Amino acid sequence: MTLNMPYDEVVERITSETELSKDEIIKRINEKVKELGGLITLEGAAHIIARELEINLYDSQQIQKPQPTSISDLMGGMNNVTITAMIKHIYDPKTFTRNDGTQGAVQNAHLLDKTGFCRLVLWDDQIRQFTDYGLSSGDIIKINGAYVKESKFDQVKEINLSSRSQIETDPKDIAKEDFPKSLLDSKKISGLLLGEVDVDLIGKITAIRPVSTFTRKDGSEGQVSSLEIADETGKIKITLWDTIAESVKNYKVEEIIEIIGGYIRQGISNTIEVHLGKNGTISKKPKAKLEIPDEILKSDSLISSTAKKSSEPSVEVRLVDLNENMSNISIIGRITGTSSIREFERKDGTSSIVGSLMVADNSGPGRITLWNSMAEYIKKVEIGDVIRIEGAYVRLGLRGEPEVHVGRNAIIEINPELLKDAIPEIKLDYIDLSSLEPNNRDVNVRAMVMRVQEIRTFPKKDGSEGKVLNIGLGDKTGSVRLVAWDDKAVELENLEEMTPIEVIHGYTKEGNQGVEIHLGSLSTVKILKKSEAKDLSDIKPMEQDEPRSSKATRVDMVDLEEGQFSEVRGTILKVYEGKMYYNSCPECRKKVNEQEDKWLCNEHGEIDPQKTIFMSLALDDGTGCVRITFFRELAEQLLDMSTDNLIDEIENTGIQSLLVKLEQRLKGREIIVRGRSRKNKFDDGMDIIASTFSDADSKAEIELVKGSLKV
Repeated sequence: MTLNMPYDEVVERITSETELSKDEIIKRINEKVKELGGLITLEGAAHIIARELEINLYDSQQIQKPQPTSISDLMGGMNNVTITAMIKHIYDPKTFTRNDGTQGAVQNAHLLDKTGFCRLVLWDDQIRQFTDYGLSSGDIIKINGAYVKESKFDQVKEINLSSRSQIETDPKDIAKEDFPKSLLDSKKISGLLLGEVDVDLIGKITAIRPVSTFTRKDGSEGQVSSLEIADETGKIKITLWDTIAESVKNYKVEEIIEIIGGYIRQGISNTIEVHLGKNGTISKKPKAKLEIPDEILKSDSLISSTAKKSSEPSVEVRLVDLNENMSNISIIGRITGTSSIREFERKDGTSSIVGSLMVADNSGPGRITLWNSMAEYIKKVEIGDVIRIEGAYVRLGLRGEPEVHVGRNAIIEINPELLKDAIPEIKLDYIDLSSLEPNNRDVNVRAMVMRVQEIRTFPKKDGSEGKVLNIGLGDKTGSVRLVAWDDKAVELENLEEMTPIEVIHGYTKEGNQGVEIHLGSLSTVKILKKSEAKDLSDIKPMEQDEPRSSKATRVDMVDLEEGQFSEVRGTILKVYEGKMYYNSCPECRKKVNEQEDKWLCNEHGEIDPQKTIFMSLALDDGTGCVRITFFRELAEQLLDMSTDNLIDEIENTGIQSLLVKLEQRLKGREIIVRGRSRKNKFDDGMDIIASTFSDADSKAEIELVKGSLKV
């Protein structure tokens, strides 16, 4: 079998046999491509240059005699390799379009010997020549003069053919006993290892899960289904992807099937799963004989034989004592909150289901995350139920706190008779709004609804529409903003003003106007009866013209204090230089970071960012000068420009030109700003994050001065 020598090998050969440098050779090759009107590949042009220089690329005297190599000895980068192997599978060719628009084709064959497994990769004309041999599974071939690469996808060693390569079919010098047909036998479930590819199994179907669809990151639609099969050694889950997912409709529980060309991936709780993609096949094997013990058939259908259950009893742990990487623990708690159940796609393309419970025991609150089939328990419990979990493990959650995780090996009991009174009825601790601090993780408050803003929508990364709702709350000690997302936003948008509510399991963040309460997946909002909210009865409605944020006190800039919500009046002196926009999360609107071509939000993970504008200016009132920063809608209002127009002007005319224009427009303007003050990092002076602003009204200012002088 004769094939063209790869481009890099031709260049190296010319370099070694001439006095030309590598750069000069590449220049000649590129000029040859240009001379021939681009109708020849670089590889073809390299061969022409070699012939012009009278270099014989096929001189057998220059080729070292290849040495026989076992598959286990193959290493990426090896050249001139000889291997003898048995063909396990020959997969169908696949076509693709190259970057230059031409069509290409690739075909894989999987090879075995007693030492291991490798992949033979064939390209374009090599496929036709290989097909002409009429080879099939079980045939033995000898490949001479090949080179080896390592697959970036699964680290499997790949045999590639060069111009010197030859394939011998049914080689005469090979002992048949070195390649027994047992090499092609299916594996047993108990012998599977994480990371294996090209796995064949025969098993009896014990469960079938129908096809479900999902949307990939590129917007395309995928399909997934699954089976569970058992053999004499154990039971395992088989996940079927895309075109092969539909095939579950052809099978029934109790039928015996054969899985060909699967690959092993990590499951939940240290189990493994077999995945079957476009290279895999599944078929019935009605004549196969399997003697499967009853204890395997009757075992938990989600426990793989490779998931070793601990022989030690679970250790009971209080929620306050949880530590990262604990395993095989037992907990008892009373349920105080439940989340919805959601399905998501993992980075490896697999699909999982997850949900959460908020619980409390005698030591404090905790969070429980339930995976896949265990998530169904969320539908079976109610607030106040006692739950006992045995065989759980602990991982750190998104906020760095230890959480209990429940996988398929755990045992769950709801309201066990002997433990009903082990955890007393939960008495929630409520906090005054004035006592809230940033980054509290389990906040309960009772407050009056003071304002309900219109719900705001934004595009999510997956193309769906996100929703956010801001609600003003007040109690006798102060006011705060409540932020609800998506389903919870829709649920609360019809709340009426002066309605007493109870917020359970919220969390706090620092917002532009101070501390905010946010609703998470486990948070609940309950409307209180008047008899339950007597402590809120003295709170009065806001005036219509009163700012929605906390009432601000007018102060001189020299008297500003850190954390104070104040009102200042001054004259704009200058616009500070800066980029004037950044990438932010469309859900929480916080700044995001780029890592490896992905935008990551600390709160919401990988997102599709949106542009957020801001501007800072110097405001002077005669007693001092303060830096004021305006974000988003406030910046648009002050600049009288939309976000899109601002960014377009920055990109078209440059930031310096825009700053000159803005300073000419704003300098000398007198405005009143309300916002939260904070110390800056550079000189311990005060900055203000604006929450509202207005132009100064001279008549109103005169009345304000008269009032302060009691005139």
